[in-house]
Amino acid sequence: MNKKITLFFALLLISTTLCFADLSRNDAENLLLTNIVSDRIGQVDVYFFNELLPYNENVACTGYSVMTPYDSNWVAFIDEAPAFGWAHPCSYVFIDSETGQYQLHQDQRPVRNLSDFEKISSLYYVANTDIIVPPGEQTTNRPINQHI
Repeated sequence: MNKKITLFFALLLISTTLCFADLSRNDAENLLLTNIVSDRIGQVDVYFFNELLPYNENVACTGYSVMTPYDSNWVAFIDEAPAFGWAHPCSYVFIDSETGQYQLHQDQRPVRNLSDFEKISSLYYVANTDIIVPPGEQTTNRPINQHI
């Protein structure tokens, strides 16, 4: 009977420890890719900050404020239109390292220092595509250039 009680308390201790364990970077990255951006993989660029950031840290570019909401944050940046200049849609994702809860903040300005982020998913670019000219605009006659 004593062994059963000891085993019960050992399992209880292990399960309690696992419930309150911090979310690793790998776990947070998997949460991001499988739950938050899974339907947009290949359509956006996704970046992930390598370190935890504390509460109330500004991650936006100069002149703008996007503050971290949790005591300990994994931060991701989603560029919604990577081929365009700025003032276009983007998203910041803040993942609480203690609970796994997350907040999505939509914006139009980039992160402060993108080089501090690791790109973990990219837009699929299609190269060497044919240009389609609508009917009626095609011409078979080329202008003659006397200088060639």
